[in-house]
Amino acid sequence: MRGARRYLWITFVYNVTYSIALYALVLFYLGTHDLLAPYNPLLKFALVKSVVFLTFWQARRARLAGTGVV
Repeated sequence: MRGARRYLWITFVYNVTYSIALYALVLFYLGTHDLLAPYNPLLKFALVKSVVFLTFWQARRARLAGTGVV
């Protein structure tokens, strides 16, 4: 039971840190959008955001594959 409880807390902290990272990227984009407008930062922002988001799901899938669920 203790292992399941630890896994729950680790997963919770992991989800919170990814949410904070994505929120920080949005704040960075909103803060620098006008300054970086000549460089068209929207595509670059979307790519960085997708890398953060996809690594989250990749890690989740790897954990499930390790337990034999996937």
